[in-house]
Amino acid sequence: MELDFIQKRDKKTIEELTKKYVTIISEEYKEEINPVIKDKLLNATDYDEFVQIRDIGTISLITTKKGMFFPIEAYKVLDAVSHIPGFGNNPLHKTYSDDNRIINDNTYETFIRHCFIKGVTPLEYFKEILLHECMHLCGGNGGDALLEGINELKSRELAEKYDLELSCCGYPKEVKIAYELQEILGKELMNEIEFKEKEDIYDLILRKQGKENANLFQMVKTSMNKVYESYYRSNFSGIYGPFKKAKEYRKIDYSNAYEIINNYKQNIIKKKK
Repeated sequence: MELDFIQKRDKKTIEELTKKYVTIISEEYKEEINPVIKDKLLNATDYDEFVQIRDIGTISLITTKKGMFFPIEAYKVLDAVSHIPGFGNNPLHKTYSDDNRIINDNTYETFIRHCFIKGVTPLEYFKEILLHECMHLCGGNGGDALLEGINELKSRELAEKYDLELSCCGYPKEVKIAYELQEILGKELMNEIEFKEKEDIYDLILRKQGKENANLFQMVKTSMNKVYESYYRSNFSGIYGPFKKAKEYRKIDYSNAYEIINNYKQNIIKKKK
């Protein structure tokens, strides 16, 4: 599908911003990022191949090893919503304050309301999610509940440190559990986990912190995926896609994952007595 003038202009803007974010991420996590991925991105003459606007059957953004895919459907959905009275009545609206960028009570509904109140354009919509996707582009993990939560946590930390644009609404339930685990494992190890090959994460934790912590991570990860997988594989397309997505996300319950973490904490307390 041939892009129109606005979409081509948006694509160019995203490419330029992606290059900026990749540079920041590469410097911030220079010891953790796979050097092959880092060199490929930093040495690229332009980012045309890494940014694609196309029909991907959903309004969500998707990142693979081939690049980032931005939904052309966003143009249709936001155009339809823009005709509803009240759209854009507060162009300066934000979903966070200076002290709650990382951990807050935002949900997907928060982001939907924000987009309506602010009156976002497709480009603005993309920009509020772009940093999260750039982390994936740089090798940041994803594809399951906990790893997406870690990727969002790292994105929010980066947004706070460098004052970068990010909705701070992505993966709200997952990021809170990722934060709980970071409090246990430490930020340094979590940075390594973010960019480690999935199949090597367990051994990484085992080597650095022992079997108990490695098992904790794996048990939480497995528990979360059991309730997340059907949601992750669902396709939320069309004008009502975002609302369907938010409704289904509300059903996700990570009580068992929290129980695993709380039992771990109780055992640690008992050992100290």
